[in-house]
Amino acid sequence: FRLQCKYAAALDDLGFCLAVDASNARAHHCRGLCLMEMQRYIQAAAHLNLALKHQFRPEIVTVVSLGRCYQELGKLELALEHYDSALRADGAKAYAFFCRGHCRRMLGDEAGAASDFHQVMKSDSKFHVPYMKRADDAMRRSDWIGADDILNSLLKHLPLPPDERYKVEERRTLLHSRSPRSQKFHS
Repeated sequence: FRLQCKYAAALDDLGFCLAVDASNARAHHCRGLCLMEMQRYIQAAAHLNLALKHQFRPEIVTVVSLGRCYQELGKLELALEHYDSALRADGAKAYAFFCRGHCRRMLGDEAGAASDFHQVMKSDSKFHVPYMKRADDAMRRSDWIGADDILNSLLKHLPLPPDERYKVEERRTLLHSRSPRSQKFHS
């Protein structure tokens, strides 16, 4: 349900899972992600903390997601601590660099943010591909502003290779041609 953007249904199902097993780390993690999508960051942070408590070894994606909650709540230093913690762990780090880059930019550290955004592409040269798919999904739902935000973020933050940058710009052109409110978008 979460992947279909049916968050209320997903929360219900995950609630049943947690009623059966309150220590189910995966259910707490997924519930936290749903609550984040619904912009209920305090509740999301609570579930992500419970997920970390019940995980055998803290998962990077859970630590980064908790950092994102704190970032959305304006607790930037605490968010930065979580991103740094995720970057010290073993595993894929592109997402942690991406989130830390945004947090550093919000804290006014432009050089640190730029460095993190470069590390994203060094860590995973295809990092932007799922975001392109998210933008496509947003366009299919007629969420023109959401799609534009995603594409603008890719262009603004990531040092994409020229051919990939062209694909993102081409997608923005398509978005603007399809949008009924194309006059609201900024080039």
